Amino acid sequence: MINKGGADPDFDLKDGLYVSAADLLQALQEKKRMVLLDTRVTSVWQRVHIEGAVPMPYYSDFDAIVGDLPKDAQIVAYCSCPRAAADDVIRRLRNRGFTRTATMYEGIFGWMNMGFPVINGQSE
Repeated sequence: MINKGGADPDFDLKDGLYVSAADLLQALQEKKRMVLLDTRVTSVWQRVHIEGAVPMPYYSDFDAIVGDLPKDAQIVAYCSCPRAAADDVIRRLRNRGFTRTATMYEGIFGWMNMGFPVINGQSE
């Protein structure tokens, strides 16, 4: 969870699913409370990701991970394709009753092409 004490973001989702990179950046800068999922392979997450994002590869053991996600928080997923893997994860979350979910429309490459900040790091 990013910014546990922050207010919830109020995204205006395109087609009921997509949040823009600019809106996501603004929410992060305003310290909004959310979960940010990077649905790419973990080795790519290690090279570059949005600060606060946790790796949840689209092919991972979904049942093992989904139990740790809060249903009352905004969850945003992104990938690099720019949306296929993230859309799949969000669809599966919605099928499990998660209602506050979104995919970042531009994907990580769009995010970086806009000059938005990224970091690298190791998974725990």
